[in-house]
Amino acid sequence: MKSMVTGKIGIFTIGKMVLSKNQITIIDNFFDDVKIVRDHAVSLDYTPFRKGTCGYRSHRYSMDNDIERSIIEKVCDSKIYDKEVKECKLYSHISPEHVMSMREDFHTFKMHKDNYHRAGVIYITPEPPPNSGTCINGHGCIENNFNRYLSYPGSIVHGPNILFGQNKEDCRMTITFFLYF
Repeated sequence: MKSMVTGKIGIFTIGKMVLSKNQITIIDNFFDDVKIVRDHAVSLDYTPFRKGTCGYRSHRYSMDNDIERSIIEKVCDSKIYDKEVKECKLYSHISPEHVMSMREDFHTFKMHKDNYHRAGVIYITPEPPPNSGTCINGHGCIENNFNRYLSYPGSIVHGPNILFGQNKEDCRMTITFFLYF
């Protein structure tokens, strides 16, 4: 499937790779100008998510902010899902390396389900290290590639592979989203 989408961040070509019907969707080069998206995410304040044991989140993205509205519209485009998105929650999320040492059972604890129809991430850290993507039960680990969109049913157990970096400028940074149809 290829289609054109126009928005404030640019014109995007959506080339969808589906690993398993209605399961995993990967779209590389998701944003036409990912620098605008990343610069915005780096400029945000972050608070500990689940006491920091799951990294740090920004505020929920809002339609009142032009950049955030463009990101929401892009992620929630019905052409990606072949159906209308009724609710879309987006956040910037940072996961520095030290989060892995906050719990002895981090590598078990990190694996979870989300209570949404679909969930996913867009990786927005340039030149991420290998093995820093997302592990999805039954599908292995999907590599963290800069500007890669990854979505999956929220009911599938998933979690980050390894975390990296020390601060929001150099750590694992994603746009995390949760969708209801």
